[in-house]
Amino acid sequence: MGEVDIAIKHLSTLYPKEFIQEFIPEYRVRSSHLRLDKELLRVERRVDFIYEVITEDEERFIAHLEFQSEWEGDIPVRIFEYAGLISREYGLPLISILIYLGKGTYTEESYQIVIGGKEINRYDYKMIPLSGIEIREELYEKEGLLPLISLMKVEDPENIFSKVIDRIEKIEDKNRRLELQAIWYILSGIRYDKEFLDRFVRRETLMESSTYKSIVEEGIEKGIEKGIEKGIYMDILTILGDRFGAIPQYVEERLKEVRGEASLRSLLRQSIKVNSLSEFMESVGRIWTRE
Repeated sequence: MGEVDIAIKHLSTLYPKEFIQEFIPEYRVRSSHLRLDKELLRVERRVDFIYEVITEDEERFIAHLEFQSEWEGDIPVRIFEYAGLISREYGLPLISILIYLGKGTYTEESYQIVIGGKEINRYDYKMIPLSGIEIREELYEKEGLLPLISLMKVEDPENIFSKVIDRIEKIEDKNRRLELQAIWYILSGIRYDKEFLDRFVRRETLMESSTYKSIVEEGIEKGIEKGIEKGIYMDILTILGDRFGAIPQYVEERLKEVRGEASLRSLLRQSIKVNSLSEFMESVGRIWTRE
């Protein structure tokens, strides 16, 4: 999970009702809360948010929000896939919403199945490009939306960002204040240079937020994982060198392309058993076939 995903996860968890009210204003929302399901997590490819919503008329439905910072070609089919899984899991009406954080090109707003030039099936979702949203004064009064303002239709970044940070700094709850500053900084980094953003907040202050701590912890975990993999990689080369002499460059390069601790450990065992470098490279080839 990247830093943008972590920032969005923290924001949407803190302010579920504000998100729903802003992105589907046609419904009078009484309450909404984040739902999490283990089965859905097993197929999850990106960060996704599933809210159970209750309107003032006691109508219940599921709102599935997906955030994207750049367009990916499989987005329509992915949303269609999630729609089926979510509908089966909760048995409630579903609205799928794609919130586009980037400024580039986005295309489809539906998933279509066409055979012989005829549309057989279609699933529509609501596309909301933040860059097309006009900044309204009322947005500054909605804490949960403050970090998203910099991704909307901004004509004067310096003025807008100053207003956002001034508003955040007036929040009495210190933890909320730190979270929103950190999330604003991370999300704004999608479009603006960090050097420019540093004018508005101090990085050392951001490090106190749980959002930044989560990012740092994930970075440490990935670093440990990479360190373990590098250690196994070096062990393989050492064993092969001791057994067969100088290792050709192509062996090192091919081995660098193998991902995952389990795959590398399997090759480590093979490096002890094989009778030649060519036999070892056959093992590497089988790993690649499985991956």
